[in-house]
Amino acid sequence: MSFPPRRFTSPPPELLKTNATARGVVLRDLVWHKAPMILRVQFMGGTVDQQNKVLEFAKPWSTAAKLEFERSTAFDAEIRVSFNQQLGNWSYIGTDSIHRNLGYHKASMNLADVDSATVLHEFGHALGLGHEHQHPDAQVTLDEQRIISDMTSHPYNWSLEQVERNILKRFTRAVVDTIPYDSLSIMAYPFPAAWLMAGSPIPRNTSLSSGDTKLVQDLYGKRAP
Repeated sequence: MSFPPRRFTSPPPELLKTNATARGVVLRDLVWHKAPMILRVQFMGGTVDQQNKVLEFAKPWSTAAKLEFERSTAFDAEIRVSFNQQLGNWSYIGTDSIHRNLGYHKASMNLADVDSATVLHEFGHALGLGHEHQHPDAQVTLDEQRIISDMTSHPYNWSLEQVERNILKRFTRAVVDTIPYDSLSIMAYPFPAAWLMAGSPIPRNTSLSSGDTKLVQDLYGKRAP
């Protein structure tokens, strides 16, 4: 696997709020407010095995907090998952997935890779969480020019705006709620040494951290033992 992974990608151009890409960072206006907290998941393709794995891999979020992911065929399901191998892994943030300008006929999440770490990360986005390295207090010093050069080239071919929005831009406390920066968060990107001005490479996290658990419980309530 290349590092960062070749599947490292960004939501499609119709993303509705260009600043709404991240939460250890929460965008207040994109968090779900429903009771009971049930998010319906409609699958737009994929095999039965892939679909079952997605629901299984997403479970740690609902094990920690008072929320459920429910398989659904409803046209207006809150989370709509496609499996297009050409589109990489991405998700809209929280309630952006049901914004009137997107349309329920379009996927709100794409999974080119169906593995535990990828599903946890993308479902974290679907819950309103964002990239940990964009936390206002993130203890990461990035080599911005190297990242721009790498990410605007093959195989990623991102625009400069995508690089800034998904990697380089830090969030201000005026628009986000936070808990302390958590380098172990499933929402953190892995960074090779070449992308850092100093320090060791940051590996890919593969499970929810204690910070992730606290964060989702703060948002949606702690599930009773």
